Amino acid sequence: MEILWGQLDGGTETSIASHAGISASTEHTHRRHLFEKLDAHTGPGLVLRVFSEMLAREIPPCLGLSPACPELGPAAAPQSDGPKNETRGQPPSPGAAILGDAAWRRIAASLRLTARELDLVRAVFDERKRDTMAADVAVSINTIKTEMRHLFAKPGVRNRSGLIGRVFAEVFSLGISPCPSHARECQQCRGRAPAAKTD
Repeated sequence: MEILWGQLDGGTETSIASHAGISASTEHTHRRHLFEKLDAHTGPGLVLRVFSEMLAREIPPCLGLSPACPELGPAAAPQSDGPKNETRGQPPSPGAAILGDAAWRRIAASLRLTARELDLVRAVFDERKRDTMAADVAVSINTIKTEMRHLFAKPGVRNRSGLIGRVFAEVFSLGISPCPSHARECQQCRGRAPAAKTD
């Protein structure tokens, strides 16, 4: 769970290892096991997997995903009942399709993203690699690196995982529901989150 929270916070392997008081190699081993358990292949994929699981289990999308939320505390945590709780073999995260075009436009406006930056964010959600992103718009990989660096700086994140977490924090603060059937929030957190804007 410490490795997972570090990933959701956009931490690097070094910072997560330091915070957990373990070596980098031990952190790497735990991270590999976490990827295997959640059927993910990258840090961003892992973060998307967690948010998809939240939606599937109707876990309230509390602002900031705080573990202090009354419905996300120990009493709300699912109890282990053996191997059948393993997520291996479940459908992969839906990537950018987890949000509709209207939701993406609201997020872009809230975070002050340009159309190009929004395209990059959606590519990150789809776990596209830099070379593929560069080929899509006929630019060099170095250009993509520069654009990604500027993109990370705008919302104040360090990497792709942090960017995904920041987007979802914006989703919840704006009151956007990724899926109409997963709009439940606990009473306390509903009172904290700003009301959704009307278009």
